[in-house]
Amino acid sequence: MTEEQKLLIKKLRYEGIGYKAIGLQLGLSRDVVRNFCKKNGMDGYGKRIKLARKMEEKPDECRLCGKPIFQNATGRPRRYCCEQHRREWWKLNQDLINKKPKAQYELVCEQCGKTYISYGNKNRKFCGRECFVAYRFYN
Repeated sequence: MTEEQKLLIKKLRYEGIGYKAIGLQLGLSRDVVRNFCKKNGMDGYGKRIKLARKMEEKPDECRLCGKPIFQNATGRPRRYCCEQHRREWWKLNQDLINKKPKAQYELVCEQCGKTYISYGNKNRKFCGRECFVAYRFYN
């Protein structure tokens, strides 16, 4: 494996591309690419590698707004400047959440009659807080 191939593997892996696709592009076997990635700490799912790379590039900036973040000396590093930005970022990046299809339930709201999908809770009765409040206090 040449130095140029090694650099290309790193570049493609940080873009979230899988071992097999990289191997096909460079004319290498999947196992050669995988072993190189394992040795260099780039093993795992492509999406996670891509996300980890983003965090390495700018660890002291909010993922959503880019505002500088003060990191505490102890504890987990902060990735967002506030709780609101954390929630908003995950709303915008739903595809990064590993949801199991078995845990998604299609239900009907008792207040408005709208169909909604509940993840992980098949006993839920309302589509949102507004419907709960309306049902509880205004019915």
